[in-house]
Amino acid sequence: SLLQEIAPLHSDIGNLNISQQTMVLFRVSHTTRVVSCKQCKVKLVRGELRVDKGQRGAFHAKCVFDSFAVWRRQDEDIQGSEDLIGWDDLPADDQAILQGHIDQYLARPSTTTTSHPTTSTPQAGSQGTKRPIVISDSESEPPTPPKSARLSPPLPVLPNLLEGVTIPTGPPRTYDECSVCLDPPVHPVTLPCTHIFCYLCAKGLTRQAGQLANCSLCRKDIPDGYLESAQVLAKASLDLNDTPPLLADEEEWQWFYEGRNGWWRFEERNNEELEENFSLGQKMFETMICGNLYMIDFQAMEQFQKGYPNRKRKIKRDSRTSSCKGVAGLQKRKWITSE
Repeated sequence: SLLQEIAPLHSDIGNLNISQQTMVLFRVSHTTRVVSCKQCKVKLVRGELRVDKGQRGAFHAKCVFDSFAVWRRQDEDIQGSEDLIGWDDLPADDQAILQGHIDQYLARPSTTTTSHPTTSTPQAGSQGTKRPIVISDSESEPPTPPKSARLSPPLPVLPNLLEGVTIPTGPPRTYDECSVCLDPPVHPVTLPCTHIFCYLCAKGLTRQAGQLANCSLCRKDIPDGYLESAQVLAKASLDLNDTPPLLADEEEWQWFYEGRNGWWRFEERNNEELEENFSLGQKMFETMICGNLYMIDFQAMEQFQKGYPNRKRKIKRDSRTSSCKGVAGLQKRKWITSE
């Protein structure tokens, strides 16, 4: 039967030293030095009534009962004066204060008290010793309701910004594109790691402020002066014409930017972008050159890097037959005509 199963359990409990191992002892006294209350953090001054809760520290007489709502465990509260070590040493007025707190605590509607046996009467000298737990086999006690799971708030539903938008497929990728501009390489340059870039895009990789020059795909270093070597410049300029286009249409315009000792042509893609925005009457626009954002000012006929507005270069719109040093830093001596 159930009682036969419980009997060995009572025997095991009786063999434990409950008062020293599993139960919290409460000691009441007058404080002899200033300490902080563990509940309200206010100082207890000398001579003030205090209650020590096991190894958890000192409390005001009222605060120790408030702590049961936070640290409440079975058989770890005060049910009467017999649970307080040092009760008999207190003066009558302090006993009356503590008894009032005990009565208020036991009268709280939300307080669930611990069951104690009523078959024995506490004797002198047994103060502070907790009594064993009584296990009830009554089927009339209502079961403890299960804790309800905390539900996460529903995630917000984001609108579909692409609904009804037709995205063109675009040209198929060949996987030979420059990884900076994603276009077929213009004046291609092969880095020591064998990855291929546009000459201007590779030039931009070597001019990142505060960073070492390295390949944007594999992060291998680009040696200093690699793009200025004769071998690299010769391969990158293979697709340049040996002579200026003297037979070009007189009304065909070309954009140039000023160098140290002459003018350079803008690369073909940048040239088309400048001409388009100039034809639309734009006063200023933003474009990507050498992997950096540049501002083109058509009113002042200047260009400057967006992060360095004081470093400016002059630009001009002239005939394609105008003499120049080369294209975007790539120079061929046959381009330079004597005047």
